[in-house]
Formats: sequence, C-alpha cells, structure tokens
Amino acid sequence: MKKTAWPIGLVGLILLGMYIGAGMLQTQPPQPTVRADGKTVRAYLGSYCWNSMFNGRCVDTIGPVGIIEHHHANPLAISPGSTITVKYRKKPTKDSVGANLWNQNNERKAVILKRHSFTAPKEKGTYVYDVFASWEKGSASHVFVITVK
Repeated sequence: MKKTAWPIGLVGLILLGMYIGAGMLQTQPPQPTVRADGKTVRAYLGSYCWNSMFNGRCVDTIGPVGIIEHHHANPLAISPGSTITVKYRKKPTKDSVGANLWNQNNERKAVILKRHSFTAPKEKGTYVYDVFASWEKGSASHVFVITVK
C-alpha cells in the first residue's frame, strides 16, 4: 500500500502545482461570457492592465466602435428589451463590473448593471457595448455588438 500511495500523492502534488501556477502565469485578463436570448455573443478584448508572475503590461487599444470594425464583428440579433448577462469565470473584485453603450462618434453612455445584467434597448438598431471589470491582478474591458430586431 505504501508503494502505491507515494506516486498518487506525487501526481496530486503536480496537478495542484499546475492549477496554482496556471493562475500565476495567466498573461491576459479573464474573458467574459456575454449572453442574451439564450445565445452567446463574442466579446473582444479592449484596453487592459494585467500582472502575472513574470510579466506585467498595460495595453491601450482603439475605441470600442473601432474594435468592432477592426474584427468585422457580426452582431448578435436579439429581441427588444432582452436581458444581457455578463459573467466571468474568475470572479471580479466587488463593485468593479460596469458597462457602457457607445455611439458611432465614440461617445459613451453608462449602462446600469443589476447582478451583472442589463436590458437591451427596445428600439431596433445596432449597439456597441463595452464591459469592464477589475481583479487583484489588473483590469480589462471587452467589447461586443448586438442588433435589436
């Protein structure tokens, strides 16, 4: 029994080290999952600052509308007044999650979030949003686009 216990313990220690090390070596912020009408919309990384064990960097990108244009992003078609939910795999620091609605002139309007959710406009059209959050290792914004049909 002792001969089989130490290899199992060693494998467990290696797996634990890999799990802890993966978080320390993470070079970019967590990607959000953005959902509306039971569908997921792709979110693109915007400006961020992030520190990992061997690397720290801040990246400033073009504005949210420019990011959507650069990626030729296809908007997610949703119903008027749909609930849009933003979730992160790694929990952000308390009260750090927010969102903005952007117009074609790169002017923003703050969006009210309730439990990491907000309501899509009732008027038909295409809308660009950015969501942002902070963690112990830094902060980031992500951009997505929807079309209200």
